Amino acid sequence: VAPAAAASYPTFNFIGYGWGHGIGMSQWGAKGWAEAGKSWEWISTYYFPGSTLKTVAEETVVVHLTNDMRYETNWTLLPMAGKRLEIDKNDDSTFESVGQADESFTFAYDSATSKIKATGSKGTIVSNISTYKFRVTTNASPRLIQVADPSGYRELTNRTYRGDLEMRSASAKLQLRNILEMEGYVKGVLPGEMGSAAWDMDALKTQAVCARSYAYIDAYHNAPVQCDTDDQVYLGYSSENATLNEAVDGTANKVLTHTTAPASDNKVIQTFFHSSSGGHTAKIEDIWTGTGYPSTLYPYYGGVDDPYCAAAGSPNDPWPTVSKNGLQVAAAIAPKITGEPSGAGTSVWVKSLQLNRFPDSGFVKTVDITWSNGAKSIGVGGYTFSSALGLKSRKYYIGVPWDRIAMGDRYTTAVEVSQMLYPSGSAPKAVVIASGSDEKYADSLTSSGLAGRVDGSVLLTYADTLSSSVRSEILRLKSLGATKAYIVGGVKSVEPAVESALVSIMGAGNVERLAGGGRYATDRYGTAASVAMKMKDLGASGVSVLVASGEKWTDAAIASAASAGSGRPVVLIAGAKLPDSSARVLADLGTTESVVFGGPNTISDAAIAQLVAATGEKAPAKRFGMTGGRYDVAVQAA
Repeated sequence: VAPAAAASYPTFNFIGYGWGHGIGMSQWGAKGWAEAGKSWEWISTYYFPGSTLKTVAEETVVVHLTNDMRYETNWTLLPMAGKRLEIDKNDDSTFESVGQADESFTFAYDSATSKIKATGSKGTIVSNISTYKFRVTTNASPRLIQVADPSGYRELTNRTYRGDLEMRSASAKLQLRNILEMEGYVKGVLPGEMGSAAWDMDALKTQAVCARSYAYIDAYHNAPVQCDTDDQVYLGYSSENATLNEAVDGTANKVLTHTTAPASDNKVIQTFFHSSSGGHTAKIEDIWTGTGYPSTLYPYYGGVDDPYCAAAGSPNDPWPTVSKNGLQVAAAIAPKITGEPSGAGTSVWVKSLQLNRFPDSGFVKTVDITWSNGAKSIGVGGYTFSSALGLKSRKYYIGVPWDRIAMGDRYTTAVEVSQMLYPSGSAPKAVVIASGSDEKYADSLTSSGLAGRVDGSVLLTYADTLSSSVRSEILRLKSLGATKAYIVGGVKSVEPAVESALVSIMGAGNVERLAGGGRYATDRYGTAASVAMKMKDLGASGVSVLVASGEKWTDAAIASAASAGSGRPVVLIAGAKLPDSSARVLADLGTTESVVFGGPNTISDAAIAQLVAATGEKAPAKRFGMTGGRYDVAVQAA
């Protein structure tokens, strides 16, 4: 089967936030906290909840100086100007000063003696060096040795390191390690791990604490660390910076501890960190699965709110959008999973994606894939998917191709939306009619949930007449299968003349007005109550409702979209109190849970108290807008 034309593939725009695994300290977040006035002590412990700072004895760190811990045929070492190298030939702490001042030495396996030989640049030869391991130091103070060959994270030539250099032999080749004190090691880490020495000093000090605490675990157990991101970037003395060194000195020997950290690690936390989290750091068990430490639940790896990444200038909040069509996504993911359909990536492409997230952090947990042939791959791991597509983090959203729907006025725009929702060949079941007047916004917004329940469009009308465009759209919907029309609002909102026009189209008995009355007042609160009860009559649950202001259209607009999508009715509330109609409908619905759209500037504490008294809650299950304004309500609800 030949692939479809490229134009028929869906386009997936991956819009993401953050960079890295998301566990522990966020570097850009720390920068933001520092700029907001928080101290390094506060920031360090914040990212690891319940942790405390402790001063420990300095440990010795062993660092592999190649990214892959590889063995080389030879290594060439140089002393500092005017200094000489010293060799502990048998690894017995007996150092021998060799060569002349400024003389470099190349170390290599000597097949004639089956030992290591050092050949000096000024003619000095040192033979019979141990093939197991030996150490090279210098008479300089501080001890500094230069490596001529590629080494360090970026493996640049002529890098200088603090402390001693150790070599180990295997298969006639040599592996190079740096042995130095912890504080010197951290000074070699910060230039590679921190964004800039120009960052606030409290952010730099936070990084110093985290770099030290991370390395402490291996150092405490005499285990080597790697010089790359498998542990943390180490660039040695050559990249040291006076400002960064000040951050290290200002936190000397400080590490993070926790009462639940392993006693075998001296209660020190292995402090993971990453570039930026995209707004909330991750729980460790959500990202690194397994039962072994640290890939299990420890309270200090629980994830925290991280609001300042973008404000601090993170270039990855958001990161550049990654766009791929359905065939490209298929080709990328198919080799990484099992059970994919035959032809995936050639004749079969990805039709749609469903992202399933972890709560709080928002990181993608799994991805459900629907293929063009109808097959499904359910529960593809979030890391598997993001790494296959080369995404910078597991916090991303899928943007879809969009277009603006904007006709001549609100009435014809609503008609256009209806035509997009129910094109030829679809099967709408009803149509919902509401006033297009600004003063009657509440009726149209509470209509959305009803439209979602009855599988129909919301169309707007003038109070006294049904426009030709709206009339034509109703006739079109009827021809597709719509058999019912609902009018939302009383006769002052939608006059009897409009109702008569609807009856002439849909037939007697097929037009129903929802406008309060009986137990409910004939105002917007009573109308919303009537709509909610109709939704319940049509099968919706009234146990959980959405509550929004009947006085501020923005919150109700946000709630209306949630109502259409979730099937939960909207109950309106006033700023100062819960209206009688709303209290009665909560009882009639059997509501025990409320989700409130709007903060204290919109809905008073007194009104909320009356609401929870009516539902029997201690507090609303969720409330959007406790901080910020209308835009924040929308973002939080989304």
